[in-house]
Amino acid sequence: MQKIKKIDVFSLILGIFISLAAQGIWNVTVDYVTGKVLDFYVELILVLIVIGLILNLIMYYILFIHVLPIKKEKGKGDSTLSHDQIRNSILSVLYKKAETNPKDASVGVKEINEVVNVDRNVLDFNLIYLEQEKLIESVAIFDNKRIEPRRITSSGINVIEHKEENKNRFPFLNATIPIQIQNKIGLVNIG
Repeated sequence: MQKIKKIDVFSLILGIFISLAAQGIWNVTVDYVTGKVLDFYVELILVLIVIGLILNLIMYYILFIHVLPIKKEKGKGDSTLSHDQIRNSILSVLYKKAETNPKDASVGVKEINEVVNVDRNVLDFNLIYLEQEKLIESVAIFDNKRIEPRRITSSGINVIEHKEENKNRFPFLNATIPIQIQNKIGLVNIG
């Protein structure tokens, strides 16, 4: 959630104060001047009411457009996906990349997360699981240091292409990939 700036709080308080002050002056003017409203007071009251309304509109704009909407922080994502859905989605992303560009089938973690949109720790947890199952692998440099890009292995390709035969061994294949992720991957029907 975004931090509330001091100016936002100030505008909110000022708008409420001026609205209440305008209403109070109106009540005092009408009630205590024996029902006779002086032109000066009417003009003053109308100006204060208009200023109060404008500040209230600004306050509501700030409140409903900038403060209340919960924006996802970078690295924070959709936590409603199950681990099975995330694993199935990751494997499908890497399969699609290998299918469309077999000579450079690696995909960076940031690219993967742009599709699945989950918290980085959740993503790493599922990437490690898929690596341990030998379905994906980290792309290594000459000195065998582990770096972020991943690619699907031949075992991973077989699992995707023969989902029905592999659903018992890899239950995550039963998970439905959400339509918004399917659209990002460009899946029509894999397997």
